[in-house]
Amino acid sequence: MLPIDGLEAPGRDADLVLGRAVRGFASLLVANASLPAAQARAAFLAVCEFATWGWSLGLPLQKEQLFDRAVLNFYRQTGCDSLPLRARETRLVLLESVRRAPLAPRPRLAPSRQDRHKPYSDDELFGMLSWARAQPTLDRRRNAHALIALSVGAGLTAGEIIGLRAGDIDRRGSRVTIEVHGSRPRRIPVRSDYALIVPSAPSDPACYFFRPQRTREYPNAITNFTHRAPDPHPQVQRLRATWIVTMLNSGAPIAVILQAAGLDHPGALAAFLPYAALPSERQRHDFLEHPKADREGLA
Repeated sequence: MLPIDGLEAPGRDADLVLGRAVRGFASLLVANASLPAAQARAAFLAVCEFATWGWSLGLPLQKEQLFDRAVLNFYRQTGCDSLPLRARETRLVLLESVRRAPLAPRPRLAPSRQDRHKPYSDDELFGMLSWARAQPTLDRRRNAHALIALSVGAGLTAGEIIGLRAGDIDRRGSRVTIEVHGSRPRRIPVRSDYALIVPSAPSDPACYFFRPQRTREYPNAITNFTHRAPDPHPQVQRLRATWIVTMLNSGAPIAVILQAAGLDHPGALAAFLPYAALPSERQRHDFLEHPKADREGLA
């Protein structure tokens, strides 16, 4: 079940984030299986290997999809076929033990309004990508990836995502640029790591890009789509906040960030500053001592 060809986890530390997510996923499943200590350790390693293999094929880190019988059979044939027969059978028995164990539901926490400027962590973003992959239909997988790419990859607001048309997407090779209309018109390049997951636009340029079956721009088009999403729940305000804080941390000029975000004055960034990374003492010194110099290599 591949949502988008070639999908990878965005970010420079994608392998580290994937490793953390896989270990957390495996720990949760093995704990629910209540296996003896020796078997639990072996099962943890087996699930880690299996989940990493599944992610490489486009499967989410969700038990229902990953531990499907057809997926396990395919793994037997292609994912662990290089193992000796006895080791292969032992691994499959452990995975079957994990598959049969019921998974306790995780409680949903109501998000607080004061968190809307807080960026998501890399691990939370990875969880959302897994949620996007796990959508039951190609159409829902496409829309989930579009939502993530446009918000955390280009900093669009909910209203801008809802109003975006297919003709507003300019794709040239691996580069994607968004033409935003309305009260804050601007052109925004999608971050290169998130351009990978921007789905193909509908052939009709007048179609809406997100949920193209719509015939109008109703304000709850996004919340209706995401209301059953697990934690971390994808909120466009926080996804956009993640983009803004990433831009602040990149050292991009404030004027560039304001224009790209569609903001009118620098004070609009004040709420995001507590979440921005502080430069090192050496970096602060270099910025102040050489305000116009090319600082490449000084950090």
